Amino acid sequence: MHAPGVERVLARSQLLALPDANAKLVCLEGRLWLTRDGDGEDYILGPGQRFVARHGDRVVVQALQPSRLRLSA
Repeated sequence: MHAPGVERVLARSQLLALPDANAKLVCLEGRLWLTRDGDGEDYILGPGQRFVARHGDRVVVQALQPSRLRLSA
């Protein structure tokens, strides 16, 4: 069973900005690069990997290849 949420498809190099994230992001296909404002670490997600952003986090996601992801609360 999949968690409810919104699925997004990103083309290679496409960006997705989450100005007030407060969400769980799961990579379903492809490869994603994430950065969070104020966090010195960057994150690379492959299929099945997740990233949890807190309320107020500003996150930018970039597809390193064609990718599909799910955002849920």
